[in-house]
Amino acid sequence: MRVLFTVQEAEAKGITIDALRWAVRKGRCRHIDRNVYGEGPDEPTPLDCARASALATGGVALDAAAAVLLGLDGVAERAARFGVGVTRTQNGRRTGSRRPTIGPEHVTEVHGVRCADAADTLIRLSVHLDDLRWEQALESALRKGYLSIEQLVDVLERRPTARSVSRPRIARVLSLRPPGAAPTGSYLETLMVQLCRTVPGLPPPTRQHEVFNRHGVFVARVDLAWLGLGLF
Repeated sequence: MRVLFTVQEAEAKGITIDALRWAVRKGRCRHIDRNVYGEGPDEPTPLDCARASALATGGVALDAAAAVLLGLDGVAERAARFGVGVTRTQNGRRTGSRRPTIGPEHVTEVHGVRCADAADTLIRLSVHLDDLRWEQALESALRKGYLSIEQLVDVLERRPTARSVSRPRIARVLSLRPPGAAPTGSYLETLMVQLCRTVPGLPPPTRQHEVFNRHGVFVARVDLAWLGLGLF
């Protein structure tokens, strides 16, 4: 991910504004937003712009921007529309910015940028993603240890203003997960779980099944297994 830095951070390292301008002319860095630069001469990506906007305004990366920063599956960086939340005292007229309600308990920091945490991001993404892609984002959040199903449901229940589309989508996806099921081990495993649902009569697989030999010694962990069918 491209390294971004502010003028203040540069000055703290003894780099003057004139030195920054010289570095821009030489292609060593590029001005992206007010008092924010990025390493290298390349055009800023939409994600670069969203991150720079958050740094310039003191705002919070939201929705797809937060999802990409958190490394959630199901959100394609090149196809996503990135947004930044700003406070009421900040400029909300800049492109992609708005004034959402987000409590400080749901703000984290990734790569030096303030962004919404996984619970807030998943709830907001449920408005924009279809069921399959939202499930992919959910499984990756669980896999990375950002939250549990219980924590997500608790946050959702404490948000009476959550849009009507959020609750049905989240309920539909959660109803497909066997009680106590472990997170999938990778994006490809999530795709496999989703693909298996299209096979008539095939039950949900047991995830991360541990195999032991007759002496009780651990042999392997199987990603997906249908124990009754002897299939893995």
